Amino acid sequence: MKNVKSISILTYLTIIIIFIANIMIVRELEVDSYGVFAFLLALISIVEAPLIGRGSELYLKNIGEYWHNGEYGKAVQNTKYLINMEIRIYFSVFLAFILLSILIFQFKDIDPIYLIVLALSIPFQIGYSVYKSHMTLVNEVAMQSIIEIIFAFFYLILVYVMVSVYSLIGLVLAISSAALIKTLISRFVFIKMLKKKNIDYHSIYAKKSIINYRIRSLNSVYRNFTQSGIIQIDLIILGIFGQPTMVALYKIAKTLAGLPLKAALPIWKILYPDLVKAINTNNVKLKQAIIHKGMAAALIIIIVVIISSYFYGERLITLMYGNDYVHAYIPFLILTVGYGLFFAINGWFKIWVALVEKISIGPYFYTSTFILVSISVLIFKDNIVSMALGVAFTLSLMAFYAYLLGRKYE
Repeated sequence: MKNVKSISILTYLTIIIIFIANIMIVRELEVDSYGVFAFLLALISIVEAPLIGRGSELYLKNIGEYWHNGEYGKAVQNTKYLINMEIRIYFSVFLAFILLSILIFQFKDIDPIYLIVLALSIPFQIGYSVYKSHMTLVNEVAMQSIIEIIFAFFYLILVYVMVSVYSLIGLVLAISSAALIKTLISRFVFIKMLKKKNIDYHSIYAKKSIINYRIRSLNSVYRNFTQSGIIQIDLIILGIFGQPTMVALYKIAKTLAGLPLKAALPIWKILYPDLVKAINTNNVKLKQAIIHKGMAAALIIIIVVIISSYFYGERLITLMYGNDYVHAYIPFLILTVGYGLFFAINGWFKIWVALVEKISIGPYFYTSTFILVSISVLIFKDNIVSMALGVAFTLSLMAFYAYLLGRKYE
């Protein structure tokens, strides 16, 4: 229980520190500049998330089985193979972003250097998915939480200095630099953990023995891309068709609407190792108990956040971000419901759908959700309140469908 409390406290402190950093970013940038930044970040995130998700899933499901069975040699061989593949993929994606920045910004009044520098965060995270997942796999969640809070303090200081002195270019430099530091720290801890088991990481050569590696890899990238698209597509469409001011307001609404997810994160972080074990060992009763425990706790958090936001949300937005962002209040309230149901209460679904044997479930589910959200955004792109209503309704409907899928294929 003491360990659980420590993890929860560290996680909440990390969330608060990152949240403060984001407030500083908003206050230091002009509204239009923040809108440009939100658009660029969405472009990067829609690609970055599936790449990291791919590495995490392959490690937890496939390489994780070798660790649980004591086949450490095979585990390290496949780990090195996975990282070698990440080197090729991540740098290829970075080069694609260079071409994309030159192409897109022929039509947008934005300097392509901003996107190019921000895109460096992708190759700077080579191996991060593996190092982070290993701590989850061996139930070292407390160590992971300590690393994250140290990184959060570093990120806060770096972002504040860079954005204050160099504005938007300083901000994108800070984010890319922070990604590199985070990866290096995680790698150092990963190597130290292997040494404790007398495993010499550097002396073992890379070798692939994962069954259906290509199919699982492509499946993961596609599913995580659609899942990331669900979160980012509204900002991308607004960035293409709308004004930076609209993007800035909607980004604030989305950021605040994500608070229930962040508040529920420590709950799922604590439950994930047992959930992974229950799924891998096909223990249905344990899996159900873990999922229902997490859902109940997340629901309580969402109710508290919604009630508090209804009475104090508008004043808090003005206090934190300034009068320029007060019109984000209504979209924020609406999105809180949809985001809370889809991401916080259903926090179990992402890990379940990655590990379940019927691997086609994830792509179908996230593709359907992505298409429905995209259609909703395109229809209501001229009004951020209407757009928030469409997105929240779609996410709420799909959250219920996700639960039905979990029950059907348990």
